[in-house]
Amino acid sequence: MSEPKAGLGSDRESHSDFQLIAGTNRDLFAAVRDGRFREDLLARINLWTFSLPGLRARPEDRRTLIHLQRDLIDSEWRPEGE
Repeated sequence: MSEPKAGLGSDRESHSDFQLIAGTNRDLFAAVRDGRFREDLLARINLWTFSLPGLRARPEDRRTLIHLQRDLIDSEWRPEGE
């Protein structure tokens, strides 16, 4: 559990317990060097990093992702009770 902290503009302390997952296609280290991204924020979010090639380099994943997307769309548009 985190230590209690007062939110911006608040006098009351509150607790938060969460995990942040973030992704980008940008080079954040270069952005820090160029002054376009905050170094302190990068230090907080850069606890675990992995690289994933784009779909162009992973043709075997396309069919699976297409089917997952189709199923998601089907479930959103299917009338209740079907």
